Amino acid sequence: MVRISERENLGDLFSILLSNRAAALVMLDAHVAAVQDCKLAIQFVSSARPNVPFSRDKGIFLRIRLLIRLARATLRCGNSSEAVATLNEASSLYEQTANFINAHHSGRVRDENLSILSGLNMEVEKGISEANQVEVYMSKAHAALSKTNVDKAMVDALGYIDEAIRLSPASEEILELKVQTLGNLRRWREAAGFCERYGALAVRIDFLYDLDIMQPSPGLVAAKSLSPVAFYGEINETALSAHLTLCSASAVEVMLRLPYKVRPIYARALRLEERYPAADSCLRQLESVSKLLPTGSDILHHFSWVATERKNVTTIRTIREQGDDLYQRQKYLEAARMYSQGFGVDMPQGTESSGGRVHSVLHCNRSACLLASRRF
Repeated sequence: MVRISERENLGDLFSILLSNRAAALVMLDAHVAAVQDCKLAIQFVSSARPNVPFSRDKGIFLRIRLLIRLARATLRCGNSSEAVATLNEASSLYEQTANFINAHHSGRVRDENLSILSGLNMEVEKGISEANQVEVYMSKAHAALSKTNVDKAMVDALGYIDEAIRLSPASEEILELKVQTLGNLRRWREAAGFCERYGALAVRIDFLYDLDIMQPSPGLVAAKSLSPVAFYGEINETALSAHLTLCSASAVEVMLRLPYKVRPIYARALRLEERYPAADSCLRQLESVSKLLPTGSDILHHFSWVATERKNVTTIRTIREQGDDLYQRQKYLEAARMYSQGFGVDMPQGTESSGGRVHSVLHCNRSACLLASRRF
């Protein structure tokens, strides 16, 4: 590890090393860590001096590149306004540098430096355009969700959210909004699948946890079951990966990599899709983690829902088993009443079904009971 005093002597070289690592981290979707590297690297970049030729890899050009890289990583994290502010700083530095070049350089050196600078300015303009696009997509998504034609509006909103995710794939706010919208549409398999693809991609940065660069959850260790290529690297469902379902151990590793606000939705999706072993494993792991937290911990409230969800898993499984048993014993009306109780486990206000595979099965089984009882 390089000490601070040595970093100051290394100057641009240390900044270049951090810049290159930040670029690698961006490719791994470790955007939070990339932001930290860029911010540190900027502190050690050398300043421009009159009559000293510029290097395309050091000094002022390196500072502008770092600002662009910092803005790109910041935008990937969903902080579009901060990204724009950083890019505006790069744009201001571009103008100062152009004036410096015109004042102190001449001939071919001046032309080459201005050409490099022009290319960097194009990257700045592209970054500002992308940041503005995220703002527009999110504004349209929220506007769609505020409309009265709820289901159609939510479908429209999903399109805008997906576009925003393309530019800000590490934004917890956008991720949460997508999973919530899928849940509100009762598209539980898709919600679970999206969470699992997100978790699988996050496995690629497991090595960072040992460095304490980022630690999204207490109790998180390097994945042993979940693979970063489990879904072919796609965060959304594709024809190749839509049928894939993770085992319980992998589901637990997904759960621990999700933002706190998304976890209850993922757990509910597992239950409603009748993936009970996975749901139970996730909830037991979260309970174990919560018990290790000190009293008064500022994240303890993020686990308050776990006990209720475990009760819901137990209740719906019991209802299914008892209903099936009554049906086998030809007590059809009693079985129908038992299946009906399943709809009340987490029934939204004013609706009969929360959706998902379990509610489809409950409807089908109750229908079979009524047919057997000649209740057409």
